[in-house]
Amino acid sequence: MQGVFSHGPATLEPHHPDLFWYGIHATEAVYTIMGRGCETVSRTHTAETDVVTGVWSDGRVATVRGTRNARHVYGLTVFDSKANVDEKKEEPGYAPLLAQVVKFFATGISPVPPAETIELLTFLEAADESKRRGGGPVRLADVLRANGG
Repeated sequence: MQGVFSHGPATLEPHHPDLFWYGIHATEAVYTIMGRGCETVSRTHTAETDVVTGVWSDGRVATVRGTRNARHVYGLTVFDSKANVDEKKEEPGYAPLLAQVVKFFATGISPVPPAETIELLTFLEAADESKRRGGGPVRLADVLRANGG
């Protein structure tokens, strides 16, 4: 696998850092496919769109496109040396999430490793830092260090 392009809504909420509100969902799709290993993140921001590009330690690249003025459709394209695979769907609802929540409470085992959750949140914070710096690349390791990690 060479990389992923994920898109979805990225509406903003004044009480949340930008992409932590809706942009997190398209980013979760990236991490489901790519796993851990992102080293740098760059973000382009306009009033209606965010484009975040992450570069993984093995050279793979993932892009998250979040929109605020489009229909709420999530989509994912996986780029592979043999084929590209596309998937699109309307907002999936909460049934799959709730099934995992019930399983978590029954077993006590998180469906997502804590280290992956920490990296995903660091990815989002690095994207915000990139926006603050005007769009240049931000190292996830620097974000972790700046936040006591």
